[in-house]
Amino acid sequence: MHARLDVRDQPVALAYPVAVAALQRRGAGTAAAKQYTKLLLKPIQPETAADIEKDVGRTFPNLRRFSTPEGRRSLEMVLRAYAASDPEVGYCQGMNFLAGVLLAWLPADADAFGGLVVLMQERELRQLYTTDLAMLQVRLWQIGKLMPPQLAHHMEMHGALPVLYASSWLLTAFASDFPLSFASRVMDVILTDNYTAAMMKVVLGILRHCEAALLAMTDMEQMVDYLKMEVPCLPRETLHELLTDALKAPWTPRQAAILEQVSGAETVVDAVRRVDRMSSGEEPTLAETPSLPIAPTAYHLTALPPPARPWRRPAAGTVVYSPRSAATCARPAGMGPISSSQCQRQR
Repeated sequence: MHARLDVRDQPVALAYPVAVAALQRRGAGTAAAKQYTKLLLKPIQPETAADIEKDVGRTFPNLRRFSTPEGRRSLEMVLRAYAASDPEVGYCQGMNFLAGVLLAWLPADADAFGGLVVLMQERELRQLYTTDLAMLQVRLWQIGKLMPPQLAHHMEMHGALPVLYASSWLLTAFASDFPLSFASRVMDVILTDNYTAAMMKVVLGILRHCEAALLAMTDMEQMVDYLKMEVPCLPRETLHELLTDALKAPWTPRQAAILEQVSGAETVVDAVRRVDRMSSGEEPTLAETPSLPIAPTAYHLTALPPPARPWRRPAAGTVVYSPRSAATCARPAGMGPISSSQCQRQR
């Protein structure tokens, strides 16, 4: 899978001390970084190693950091170390982009590995990669419940379901579809502020920004292509404002209640039952809503320089990650994490 990435669109140097400081505040990150060398000596499953090797070459291929054998080797080693540290998950497609964003910030492989451990273990991204992808399905269902009702009904009526556009956003923290500067700001918030709802806020912010355009469309493919191809190509300043507004926007009382009810759900069926148990159709009062983390109003990666050239859509024929595979592939019992070689892309 390929991200639409301008070779000159890289995080500023400020990201390095910010990310290091974030890891130092998180015990799991610094502890993992110290174990990095030892973990590289642990064997991993041959199938896992093969999947990692395949996906390394597809990760930010236009970014200078990964255009050299040394850069690709760093990414491969970080992913192998994580697979060795977490055999239950091992490696799943999408984790390569998480590690790639971290390596773009942190030239030291051990620090990038520590950041990946923080994301997976403390920020709950690990739940998205478990064997049956159940939590990914829950999050996709949750998007449909949290988005504006009129837009949700319109998109569902025309078959533009969240699985078709939001799977890769969630699995890669937006890095496989959006510019690196956008994904870096999302990563910054997740790492430094422990803002567990950031991913959902950004998804909903994108949908709110595009609501008028989407309501004017009646074709499923047009809607999905718009969200996957057109929106990431918006001007840099527009994406910057979109992300800032998304993270500042407060949850409505009903959204907050849905988030609270679904927070412990392990399957979509469980999530549906929990939401159905909410008060019958009545909006909960503010006093009844749970306390949720408030989005920060300042970010460490806001002072990004303008791109050297405009963002461009990938050339015809470019292979782009399709969420249809990651969220709909059936996995036989006992099989390891789904990877690029096990999912058949659908068009």
